[in-house]
Amino acid sequence: MIRLIQRYLLPFLPEWFAARARTIVPASIRASYRRASNDVFLLSFPCAGRTWVRLLIFRTLQHHFGIERAAGLNIQPLIDESGDLSAPRIIVEHDGNPHERTPSDLLSDKNYYRGAKVILLVREPRDQIVSWYFEATRRQKIAGNESLNFNGEISEFIRGKRGGLETLLEYYNIWADNMAVPDDVLIVRYEDLRRDPLPQLRAIVEFIGFGSIDDKILSEAIEFCSMENMRRLESSGRLDDAAFQPGDRDDRESFKVRRGVVGGFRDYLSESDQEYVEKMIGEKLRASFLSNSSDAR
Repeated sequence: MIRLIQRYLLPFLPEWFAARARTIVPASIRASYRRASNDVFLLSFPCAGRTWVRLLIFRTLQHHFGIERAAGLNIQPLIDESGDLSAPRIIVEHDGNPHERTPSDLLSDKNYYRGAKVILLVREPRDQIVSWYFEATRRQKIAGNESLNFNGEISEFIRGKRGGLETLLEYYNIWADNMAVPDDVLIVRYEDLRRDPLPQLRAIVEFIGFGSIDDKILSEAIEFCSMENMRRLESSGRLDDAAFQPGDRDDRESFKVRRGVVGGFRDYLSESDQEYVEKMIGEKLRASFLSNSSDAR
């Protein structure tokens, strides 16, 4: 019965519900929970390209299974519809909603993921914090989080204690200290995915457990999930997801799919803001898995 609830009920619950539940249930109880050996978590701090990766996985599996349905972001029902009972359960989370927390309030205990596989999406912090700024100022009503809406300038935002740059850097540091907790961790760098998506997508689907997918299917998924086509899908409302719509159709910065430009932070951060961010990264960031995300330099 527990496994049926896990597989067929939990994937349909809102992500915020699962995240809030994890903050209420004591760590000792969560750690004792035995999860399936093929559970796969897709995790990130906001604005690391998670929507893009979800659609890439969805489109790939949709063609792999030969299922006709509108494109969407909810992967698990697609897997369930395939009838493949050996397929993994894919759980998409923001990992305790770190963007709502101060650095000291972040969840440092990752035993929740013990016995599971984790895909951790990461991004160059300067680009990520700028993208998160526009998400926090333009899209919280769409996401149903109006209480998190930020009304200040980007200089204030990146220096903020709750969900600002320090929180982002500490989130990565915590994961750097916990890489051995899950059974396996796949680091997916946004910059690598932008530069050369085919081997990155192949690595993702193979890590999940689908190792026999033809490159033609992967290439079609990549073409379908191009930034240009995703913007068209968002503008037209053709994607089967209520949150995948702009906050204001007349404001390009309010779109879920904004620019996707590596190094685009330079267009938004002043010289003093860039100096601050560089200083903070140099002083605070320990996570070595970001060392290759240097295309923006």
